[in-house]
Amino acid sequence: MKKQIIIIISILVSAFALYSADVVVYPRTTGTPYPCPIPKTGQTNSYAAEDDGALQKGIAWPVTRFTVQANTNCVLDNLTGLMWARNSSNAAAAAAWGTAVTNCNNLNYGGYTDWRLPNVRELFSLIDFAILVPSLPVGHPFSLVGARWYWTSTGAAWATTAAWSMYINGDVTADDKAVVLYVWPVRGGY
Repeated sequence: MKKQIIIIISILVSAFALYSADVVVYPRTTGTPYPCPIPKTGQTNSYAAEDDGALQKGIAWPVTRFTVQANTNCVLDNLTGLMWARNSSNAAAAAAWGTAVTNCNNLNYGGYTDWRLPNVRELFSLIDFAILVPSLPVGHPFSLVGARWYWTSTGAAWATTAAWSMYINGDVTADDKAVVLYVWPVRGGY
């Protein structure tokens, strides 16, 4: 009887998780789904029935997506909790990948010294798919963000000489680490 009650409770919890979140994850360890806070893409135009623009699945963006931190020239993303350099071009110079990683790790900007090169998902989290280049949310506070490729700290799994980069419209590709690309420092995260 006790085992049956636990199973029923587990089913109810699973059903609630499926109902209360647009996205669920099935971890290997338990196999039980739980809500996963994946944000909406920003796409609001619908081009086909039940496409992203029509369904708008994911966690809603906060009313104030970005907050400029007083006297720091840094921007807090209220959706992800990450802090970004407001001026992506002046915080860290364009560089080859290894130099980009080192420069971000050694950066003293806005009174903070714990900067790093963002991973591919962190940089991708800034993209608003309803906007063209730069594909950043309307009213974003960033300056000097243009039609450029930016390095991420994520290496390419198939080659130690390549790492992922992202164009500011959301295109992601792997580039040779010797290529000089722009750098957009970030701090915070899990």
